[in-house]
Amino acid sequence: MKHHLLYLLLPLVLCPLSVFAQKIDFGRDIGYRSIGVYDTWEESPFRTGAIASPQRYVGLVANPDTSASNHESRRMPPGTKVLALQRSRFGSNTFGAQIDLSDTLRLGKSVRYVHLSIWRPQGETSDVMVIGLGKRGNWKNQSSTTEQFWVTSPLPSGSGRWSDLTFPVSAGESVEIHSLVVVPDLSSPHLRKADFIVYIGNIVIDEEMKNLRK
Repeated sequence: MKHHLLYLLLPLVLCPLSVFAQKIDFGRDIGYRSIGVYDTWEESPFRTGAIASPQRYVGLVANPDTSASNHESRRMPPGTKVLALQRSRFGSNTFGAQIDLSDTLRLGKSVRYVHLSIWRPQGETSDVMVIGLGKRGNWKNQSSTTEQFWVTSPLPSGSGRWSDLTFPVSAGESVEIHSLVVVPDLSSPHLRKADFIVYIGNIVIDEEMKNLRK
């Protein structure tokens, strides 16, 4: 009987009982409630109402490039349906796509990792950022759209193909993240003469830094 018990316990020792993970799958409508746009600049026309119907700058579309040869790695496949964002030259350098989460992401002292796939046109090489919007659970009057973290990608993208990015995120105790903002282009928009389209694939939030590379 002891031998049988040992065999049953071994897999539990070798493998963790549970691994935290949240997944946003645009093809299956999993992990998010709604999508929109966001700009940290308070005088942004996307916040003042100067731009009508800002929701037309973001939407779900079929993956424009499903070729495996045009994805630098298959660890984070973007999916058959992806989020498309028109990077507006009228937004600030922190203009991006806002993704409202179905399940609140609760952050403590531990570090979480946001993994995503992104496709930008050839020649776009500026950094990408992820911003977390939320509130402290014990602060009743704090807005749920308070910016709780800003993390820049450690890996540049923009080679005209899908690229994998990983962002280590953390915040203070009792912080609850309700939305993620993916900022596709941190360069100044002042010299831009036209908008461009960026695509964002499936997103996974977990405790593994497997895709974090320099």
